[in-house]
Amino acid sequence: MTNFDLTRKPGNESPLHYRLKWRALVWLLGPGRCKWVAPEVEGVRSPNGRRKPDALGIARSRSDRGWEYTVKVVEVKVSRSDFQAGYCMGGDLNYVMTPAGLVAPEELEPGVGLIEVDDCGVAVVTRKPRRMGNRDPREFPQDEVLAILQRLSNMWRFPNGYWVKEAKEPGEQARALRRRHDGRRTVGELASGAHR
Repeated sequence: MTNFDLTRKPGNESPLHYRLKWRALVWLLGPGRCKWVAPEVEGVRSPNGRRKPDALGIARSRSDRGWEYTVKVVEVKVSRSDFQAGYCMGGDLNYVMTPAGLVAPEELEPGVGLIEVDDCGVAVVTRKPRRMGNRDPREFPQDEVLAILQRLSNMWRFPNGYWVKEAKEPGEQARALRRRHDGRRTVGELASGAHR
């Protein structure tokens, strides 16, 4: 049986970017106070088109008006060219996470926060974001929660996207694609520990 392995990075990502992406998830769960988090969630609406942020989290807090939800997006940038290519601003609060000293806070779009990570992995918010968009904080972010759940479900069943490569025959690949959409596995697959 294949388990999800955080140390097995996809081939198209640098080791530094991969480590910072997972550091962003840890930051969202800790100081970011998010209840739900996932990496690389597809379909996040952004003023500059739909993007796939490196980390997305949703924080929930209680106020005198009831529950309030905040969608937080963290984009990891490890080089100047990566930073200049742009970043997702589809959350209520948006951050760019970089190695310390790569980007000056003044270089960011107005309202975008900056999280710098030192050589020891300590993340420090050097510029706080301001709330963007016009979403009512009392409105449950259903689309984002569903996208997070879908991403987590895919990660559990198809770790790091290797499910297509490991299918040996066209029939296996078709069955894997069907399972991706409906989540069903046969009893034989469960018993044999077949790739999810």
